[in-house]
Amino acid sequence: MTLLEAAYHEGKITDCAGMLLHLGLHLVQFVYRLPISLDPHEVMQKLLDRDRRSAIGIWYLEILNEVWLIGGTDNRSLADVLLGIHIVSGILQPHPDLPVAARRPPLEETKCTVCINERIEKHIGMLT
Repeated sequence: MTLLEAAYHEGKITDCAGMLLHLGLHLVQFVYRLPISLDPHEVMQKLLDRDRRSAIGIWYLEILNEVWLIGGTDNRSLADVLLGIHIVSGILQPHPDLPVAARRPPLEETKCTVCINERIEKHIGMLT
């Protein structure tokens, strides 16, 4: 079981949100060969012309990483975390409706599956 799965099953929404934001940032930077940055706003700006869906996904992951106080309690739920997981998984999926110039090469062409797995494991190790 991964750290994200364990945090999800234990209902640790804050931990899940942090892992998803960092994972999403690292994935989009790797896929688009962007300079490394942990600033979501900087990454979103660089993504807007290339992949608006991923830019909006990073925005959501940043919002998920904040406490949603309503009536003095955090109102984020595990359903919100599931949406974050869906967003992160979508970063690696091609979007056929994007203009050709904005599309990233298919994952098979970039030959980066092993590199992505190594970066994910390294990053998750840094969070613990």
